Amino acid sequence: MDELVSLHEQLEQKKRVIATWEFTLNRAKGEVERLNQEIDELASRLARLVVKNADKLDV
Repeated sequence: MDELVSLHEQLEQKKRVIATWEFTLNRAKGEVERLNQEIDELASRLARLVVKNADKLDV
């Protein structure tokens, strides 16, 4: 019976660890999506500036 209780406690602990990792991964995923959006916006701004100042560039 002690082994059953021990195994149950181990299972519950593993479930808590998984839940913590899922939360962390979801948070990281949201941060990556936010950063990708910022990158897209910055790239767009840069492209507009390049076009606007194309005559001043020595390319």
